Amino acid sequence: MSEFDPGIDYYAVLGVGSFASADEITRAYRALAAKYHPDKHQGNDLEELAKEKLAQINAAFAVIGNPERRARYDDARRGGRASQPPGGGAPPSAAPPRQGRTGLYVLLALAGLLLALRFVRNPRTLLIIAAVIAAIWLAPRIVRYFKK
Repeated sequence: MSEFDPGIDYYAVLGVGSFASADEITRAYRALAAKYHPDKHQGNDLEELAKEKLAQINAAFAVIGNPERRARYDDARRGGRASQPPGGGAPPSAAPPRQGRTGLYVLLALAGLLLALRFVRNPRTLLIIAAVIAAIWLAPRIVRYFKK
């Protein structure tokens, strides 16, 4: 039996993004654990629901709160080698690859540049602004690429 289910989005359970830092994950876990702790709901109708939710939160934090397990989980979600069954082929619970939103970002950037062109008198200034925005947008992606 696997230590986690790649079909479950543990990031969504904790309410964080997949690129969240360890501190953000810990803060989200602590906030949700305090919110859904059964002692807070003792004796009311939501006690069982709070226990189930806390179990989900604990399971999610056990996977993505540990850097090694998080790396294996991320690899399994992407359909990497760690998720391959012994016989080969894709596992039945592998999540489909996510579609990128690059096209939407490009359209928004072009719209923003066209709008800025109306207010910026010097086109060179606009090019410098666009280059700075592109560098800010690309920097974390380049760092993640070289960390692998």
